[in-house]
Amino acid sequence: MISITISNSTLILGAHTIFRDLNWEIEHDQKIGLIGPNGAGKSSLFKLIVGEHTPEFDPERTAISLALEGNPRVAEVEADLHRVESKLGDPEVYGEPKKLEHVLDEQHKLLEEFESLGGANYDSRVREMLHGLGLPESDFEIPIRALSGGQKKLIGLTRLMLAKPSVLMRLILGKEQPTSGEIKIGPSVKIGYYAQEHETLDFNQTVLDAVRFGGNMSESNAVSFLIRYLFTYQQATQKIGSLSGGERSRLQLALLVLSDANFLLLDEPTNNLDIASAEVLENALADFNGTVLVISHDRYFLDRTVHRIFELKDSKIAEYTGGYSDYAERANPSTE
Repeated sequence: MISITISNSTLILGAHTIFRDLNWEIEHDQKIGLIGPNGAGKSSLFKLIVGEHTPEFDPERTAISLALEGNPRVAEVEADLHRVESKLGDPEVYGEPKKLEHVLDEQHKLLEEFESLGGANYDSRVREMLHGLGLPESDFEIPIRALSGGQKKLIGLTRLMLAKPSVLMRLILGKEQPTSGEIKIGPSVKIGYYAQEHETLDFNQTVLDAVRFGGNMSESNAVSFLIRYLFTYQQATQKIGSLSGGERSRLQLALLVLSDANFLLLDEPTNNLDIASAEVLENALADFNGTVLVISHDRYFLDRTVHRIFELKDSKIAEYTGGYSDYAERANPSTE
């Protein structure tokens, strides 16, 4: 049974064609890794993916400093938080209940957005992304002028990935419309979306309540279920907003399992995960009876979890049977 059909779809952003007349079918029960050269198709389908443009950078800037600016909203929210914190120290604010309530509400909203953007983990996430795309950590701090053209593309791609979610996933979810063609979702398909920024979670809800309501289960059953996902009882009683990035990722996975979804869209699911959490994710996917489409820069994770690789390249999708290593061997055979 076909779960997803993309027929003669074209996506144009600005003056650039991302893909044209793209055709792709995803069969039920397939577990698929979607990859591309230098990260094509993971979080952005801009022209950098097909190698049409090498971004121009200040030659004296470093790779890490440029990549950290990939999502300018992070710096904007951080500046707004400092401004609000200054207001809280103003006697005219903390001495007036209504003004104080307004400022606290603004601070709460900014903190939620800051966390959704990566928050305190943003720096480590950027470094993981650069490393995952193939840039050695030893090159993070050297001037751009000393890097190769391919390495400069990696930095440009990282900035795009940080600034925008996956275009292809947004098309499948119906959050964006193709410029032409159509995307059909099978009538019996129930999509579960694993968002890398955890925006599907309610940060004001406790972990326990999220699982109780999500799975329609008793407190004791919810606690037992959460233990399988490495949560202690104390953690289960905390608000989701107080969890670390890795803990939120585990919770999001647990809620997906409870959702009865039969088609999982996973956007960079291994971000923020330690080894134990990654093993929980891998085991859950091995037991999952349905279709999985995962975007990931973690080649080892792809080797352990997917049976097919789809490579998006030159505006076309090519299919390879096996995991990432099988794909790499056939797509890039070593020359003697």
